[in-house]
Amino acid sequence: MTASEEPDEAGPAMVTIFGDGQEMDSALAAVFDRYGSRSHVVTTPTGWLRTSDLVVARLDTPAGVVALRDLANQETRSARIVCICQDPGSVATAEDLAMLCSQCGDRHHVTLLWHPPVAASSAESHGQEKPATHSGQEVLATDLAELVVHEISVFVGPQFDQRSVSIDENGEPTR
Repeated sequence: MTASEEPDEAGPAMVTIFGDGQEMDSALAAVFDRYGSRSHVVTTPTGWLRTSDLVVARLDTPAGVVALRDLANQETRSARIVCICQDPGSVATAEDLAMLCSQCGDRHHVTLLWHPPVAASSAESHGQEKPATHSGQEVLATDLAELVVHEISVFVGPQFDQRSVSIDENGEPTR
């Protein structure tokens, strides 16, 4: 799925978002919609959905963690998964989450993006001046969602990689 792809007979790509239904999930859904993809948010920690091929797993939510744990323990067709998580502040927690992603990377293309705190934003704020409360050390949900959409469009087969999202001198997120 890329911004330039035309939908095929099956229709636009469906992206599963394992999250909590809050602002970050809304920003992700809005940006995927803008690029012509459909999405649905799973907020109940029910585990991996076997029909999921394109996935955003928020590892700061029970639904995201349970889905990834479930995926690590089952055989499914290969999927493209972008995991996002605010730096947990605990080395042990970060190592545990990275290990979980790495296990899934044996059969899937998994990218883990560590990000700074998410600032309050609106769907209309992308590309505009940052809100007065934006500290410069926070990422806007819509800007992080843009990074995720571009990241999920790259699929090269089973692998695991992780990167940190940082804020540049203009207050924009970079990876």
